[in-house]
Amino acid sequence: MKKSILISSLVLGLSVLSFGQRRFTVLEVNGGISAIQGDLQDQIIGFKNVNPSFSVTMHTRASKSRSFSIGGGVELNTLNHFYSSPNRSYYDQTEVEGYHFNAQVSGRLLLTGRDDVRFMKGAFYTYLEGNAGMSYISVQSTYPPAETFSKLGEEVETHTEYKPSVGAALGFRYYLTYNLGVNLRFSGKYVASDLLDGVEGITDVNDYLFTSSIGMSYAF
Repeated sequence: MKKSILISSLVLGLSVLSFGQRRFTVLEVNGGISAIQGDLQDQIIGFKNVNPSFSVTMHTRASKSRSFSIGGGVELNTLNHFYSSPNRSYYDQTEVEGYHFNAQVSGRLLLTGRDDVRFMKGAFYTYLEGNAGMSYISVQSTYPPAETFSKLGEEVETHTEYKPSVGAALGFRYYLTYNLGVNLRFSGKYVASDLLDGVEGITDVNDYLFTSSIGMSYAF
């Protein structure tokens, strides 16, 4: 009888320990806004280039690590801009329509929070992320001025590119339950393209993409 109780207790203890230390996966769905730092912004003219952003990511805790996870995701940003200048400059009234799609692999370093599913409810997590991937950019633009009086549509050429990207992010997550959490994320991405703002060649520097987003996560 005592032997049976001892064996049962040992099995139960190992099960709890295994549950508490097992790796788990986190699925995130985020939505927010993105902005471009590109050629026309460097000309210090007025611009309206804040656009919606949507992303889905998945990360799994790396083997034998309590603070590092690996994974990847996809991100979609619209690239709809309208540039205006009070001085009626060369770039005035430039219109851009398009989108940016990115697929990436990433690694996350846990800065705060305990990597133990038994303590996830009510836990606050902070992480730092580095990522690298490929971007697909598709835009129509009324720049250069020779096309200024053309309307965006079939008569304006669509420019497309595939380019590599690297980025970093700072994220925060609060778990409402043992599985469900809310996210806040700030990220920056360098894309080896000068097309994100629909204008090429004004400066020698490629464009940057900055995103702020909120969303939900599910751990399993």
